[in-house]
Amino acid sequence: MKTKIFSILLSAAALAGLSACDTWNPGPDVNGQGQLRTSTMGVDVDGAETIVTDNNTATTGSSQAKARKAPASRATIDLTNFLVVVTDKNGNAVSRWTYTTMPELPTFAAGNYTVTVRSHEVEPAAWNAPYYEGSQNFTIEADKVTEVETVVCTLANIRVSVKFTDKLLNAFDNPDEVTVKITSEGNNSLVFTPSETRSGYFAALQNLETLRIDFSASILGHTETFTKTVDNVAKGQHRKITFDLTSNPNIPPEEVGTIINDGQGITVDTTVIEDEPIETDYSWYEDNTDDSGRPGDEDFDDGGGDEPDPPTPPVPGDWKIEFTSDDLDLESVNMVDNYGPGVKDAIVNIESTNGFAHLNVKIESDMLTDEFLMGVGLKAEFDLAYPPTYVNDEGETIDTTEGLRGLGFPVGSEVTGDDITNIPFDITQFVPLIFEAGDHKFHITVTDKENNTKSMTLLLRK
Repeated sequence: MKTKIFSILLSAAALAGLSACDTWNPGPDVNGQGQLRTSTMGVDVDGAETIVTDNNTATTGSSQAKARKAPASRATIDLTNFLVVVTDKNGNAVSRWTYTTMPELPTFAAGNYTVTVRSHEVEPAAWNAPYYEGSQNFTIEADKVTEVETVVCTLANIRVSVKFTDKLLNAFDNPDEVTVKITSEGNNSLVFTPSETRSGYFAALQNLETLRIDFSASILGHTETFTKTVDNVAKGQHRKITFDLTSNPNIPPEEVGTIINDGQGITVDTTVIEDEPIETDYSWYEDNTDDSGRPGDEDFDDGGGDEPDPPTPPVPGDWKIEFTSDDLDLESVNMVDNYGPGVKDAIVNIESTNGFAHLNVKIESDMLTDEFLMGVGLKAEFDLAYPPTYVNDEGETIDTTEGLRGLGFPVGSEVTGDDITNIPFDITQFVPLIFEAGDHKFHITVTDKENNTKSMTLLLRK
């Protein structure tokens, strides 16, 4: 009976084109062909940030400076899901893999190319999501094997952290109602509160970005709001924005960035004063990979005013993650024989007002085990936002992305995309494959882009 389910699952995977090899087939041989030796292509991740002083505000600290740290060694970085893209001289992508699924000697037509390594698909705005990128140029010569120097990946998005001094914190009438919204080009926003300790990361959509700061709070009985812009923000910078309450007996003229409250002024400091370790929720910043996993060894209105378009996203506390279904009972048992193609759909509709950062699934079943599913390029536990890879019994590195797609699941940016707030978790074609008696549980956990989490368990019984 196991042979039967393997056959069915393998067919689904085959239809999806499940493969861990090169995704590009060279065209006709015009200029000859050569090969790229990927086994010698090292990747280093440099976690240093650029130190910048914002000269538009009165701050303490040194003038513009820059500091770097030594690149982290590969032994401390899990490169498994790093993306590797090869483009030709016209910028057209000709090959794409994950780091561990690169073929050892891919073939290319003779010519000039660029290989770019990225930690993941960059998000427009997200919490604890540093994005690293690096590239190297190389030339393929006919009938020769080309080697590429080490690719150094550096921070390629913008890190922002917000701090309130104790003096200002003590002056807030209600700290829970204090908000600081940081908006980048393209109207991508994150909302900080006094209790928020995470850093926000913004995609660098152009060479120099502008960040907009919208401050709102009730201070000593007065409602205070202002807008300030920070210009010339580059990728790789960490902008530390500090809010303080300062004595100001001589009331200054009204200007963006300073507000007056009974002789008190609130100042904003956007100085970066130190180089700090990257904070991250990403599992790849762990000591859990060695070389054996390698194959082959957006505009702003001046001065504030109306809210940007699209509408302001929900602030922390104003979020919803909801699981519903038209046919499944999400509170009780669902009999396997009542569902399947041509019978009844087995779909859990998932709504998340703040979008999706992760959609984790864990299958608990005596039949659909890790051992069983790995035989067909899948796993019993996976994140649809970042499908896992693993090494099978034959030593092959398997990427589960296409296997999951073959079974009708959304993956990657189909989960984490900016406009995605509803996802159908559809296991209709999965149900007929469950032929062994017993309980089969699908534990579903959703984490939204504000780090809120909610879980549910779907119970099927044969």
